[in-house]
Amino acid sequence: MTPDEYPVDGTIEDVKDWVGDDPDRARAAVAAEADGKSRKTLLTWLSGVAEPQTEPGEPEPGEPEGEAEASETPVYVATKRLRYEGDWLEVGDEVPGAHAWPRLESWVRQRYVKQVSP
Repeated sequence: MTPDEYPVDGTIEDVKDWVGDDPDRARAAVAAEADGKSRKTLLTWLSGVAEPQTEPGEPEPGEPEGEAEASETPVYVATKRLRYEGDWLEVGDEVPGAHAWPRLESWVRQRYVKQVSP
């Protein structure tokens, strides 16, 4: 197998070894998996390599750093006592990462959280 040949018939571990941390290879593997076996656990892992996520608070490449960026992210607080990532949030506690929740609108409509800044 050449270094650029995708091991479609290989095991998930073979594919992971072939991709390593190379986003280009990960994107090629996603395309090959979509046309071939379409292994969901492998596709999930590949998407993380193909589109690496930055750590919270770390600016995206090419984004300006500083106060302006932080003020643009909406801040939500709990309006009811909520269980969040194994801990309890009390009324008025900031809900970290709520702006990115897929069902945030539903939580706001049900008055579990409310937006307190832009």
